[in-house]
Amino acid sequence: MAEAEAARNLRLRRADWRFLTGSEDARTVVRLVNPSRRALVEARGAVGAGGAIYVEWWLPRRRAVEAARSGLEAAGFTDVRCYWPWPPPLRRQTQFWLPLDAPAAVAWHLASRPERRVLDAAWRAARQFGLLVPLCTTARVPDGDANLLEERLAGSWGGDRITWLLLTGGRRSLNKVVALAFLDEEPAPRAAVKVARTPEAEEPLLHEAEVLELLARNRPVPPGVPEVFEITRRDGRAAVVESAVEGRPLQPMLREGTFARHAESVTDWLISLAGNASIVPQADWWARLVDAPLQEFEELFGGVVDAAAVATARTYLAGVEAAPLVIEHRDCSPWNVLVARDGHLAVVDWESAEPCGLAGLDLVYFLTHAAADADGRARWWDATDWYAGIRDGSTPSGRVVQSCERRYCEAVGLAPDSLERLRLLCWALHARSEHARLIADGCDLNGSVFVSLWRQELGRASVAP
Repeated sequence: MAEAEAARNLRLRRADWRFLTGSEDARTVVRLVNPSRRALVEARGAVGAGGAIYVEWWLPRRRAVEAARSGLEAAGFTDVRCYWPWPPPLRRQTQFWLPLDAPAAVAWHLASRPERRVLDAAWRAARQFGLLVPLCTTARVPDGDANLLEERLAGSWGGDRITWLLLTGGRRSLNKVVALAFLDEEPAPRAAVKVARTPEAEEPLLHEAEVLELLARNRPVPPGVPEVFEITRRDGRAAVVESAVEGRPLQPMLREGTFARHAESVTDWLISLAGNASIVPQADWWARLVDAPLQEFEELFGGVVDAAAVATARTYLAGVEAAPLVIEHRDCSPWNVLVARDGHLAVVDWESAEPCGLAGLDLVYFLTHAAADADGRARWWDATDWYAGIRDGSTPSGRVVQSCERRYCEAVGLAPDSLERLRLLCWALHARSEHARLIADGCDLNGSVFVSLWRQELGRASVAP
């Protein structure tokens, strides 16, 4: 199973260039490597109206961009676009595709990376001496009936041209591709187009769009929540066009000295997301939000989790007699929280969100991961002493966690005892999604991060008065 996923992931990522060709459906696309002028002319004859060509040029040369553009245009192609992918798309996974004809987009991307000074110097030198290999180009055959996303976005924003900066990070085939849309020479992207690589990735992506639209309709939207512009397709896959959100990932910023400040900021943001949540009796949400997830958890991990333990968990959670219902992000983690230059937060990746979930679960998830990042702990989920420490108000991290939880509970009307109990549910919920990754990688289910945390919480519940 692990080899199958790794092979599929590499194969799909080797063809990520297809999301740059501009087609919304999977039209004819010809791929060439170091073609001659004759090969380009022959390719033009093979590509029908609305089709596209993708070319990789692996031979370093000065004025490579100009030469590639003139060759493609002479062969009858139009809308020629040139990119530099890094790392090169061979045996390693490409992380980004820089548009060579959009200096503003390149400058924005290089400035957003921690190693920006080194990257910027290397980039300028390679561009000057013609060493940007491979040079990758896309071009289209004119189609009078085309209604391309690029044209729609440029028209709606009052501009002339959209340029794409493609981000292809992540480690799995299920990870989405993100194309950032730059209008003309603007210094920052206007939109982010998220595209599913695989059929099974489409449903979560469309779910994200549904949740964001629901959030926008039903309550004031907290700052930093993306706005959905359009739902469309890219190379035959579902694509969601959202407003681009500014900021750098919070995760690298977490240190022992910054943990309290960032934890308080995210707590305040989650309070804003909850809004004026109503406290709802257990009977109205138990079957959907507790009983069904616990049943699935028991089915998935039955080989490593005792049925009696799940019964104990169910009894313990029954002590939550009422709770506020809120929009749960369900992946509110340091890697999904962005910090803008002015300190404002943005939260991305809403694919797992529950539009009517239980208060407190996002806070538990975030504070635990943020504390681990701040401490620089390896395999922290197996360190029972460390996890007990963040649950202990006498430790530095424990004081931060308890302070944030206390303020959150007071603001949204959640009983502190209920939050203590809901921790157990939090880890059971996240174990369900982790199960698929463990199976795909051929891993032992006992290695589950969230089962480990669930067991530690169950141990606390078993000795609770």
